[in-house]
Amino acid sequence: MHPVQTKTVLAVGDTGAGKSFLLNLLVGRTAFHSSNSLESVTKECQMAAALDSELGVEFKFIDTPGINDTEMTPDTVRDRLWEFGYWAPEGVHAVLVVIPRGPPSTAPTPWSQ
Repeated sequence: MHPVQTKTVLAVGDTGAGKSFLLNLLVGRTAFHSSNSLESVTKECQMAAALDSELGVEFKFIDTPGINDTEMTPDTVRDRLWEFGYWAPEGVHAVLVVIPRGPPSTAPTPWSQ
């Protein structure tokens, strides 16, 4: 086996976009709570790791609160998003921008006001 390298992947996107669901698929298990609704589930950054033994790479996947969280103020969301640094003090290797399937919402958000 090769020496293990660590690669960190950060997922960002709107509330209900499917960040937690996508990361669960990538991790290969239910590591992040997700639901089939537009209500916010993730309130703080969370991390789960998965080892690819063939590549000798440990992937650290970081889930974040939704950009337009339905229950937090924009300032709180911003502060919670910056918490990813706790899980990735060395930085991130990739950022997944998760966009929900379907037509874009035209509803005003706290970020657009």
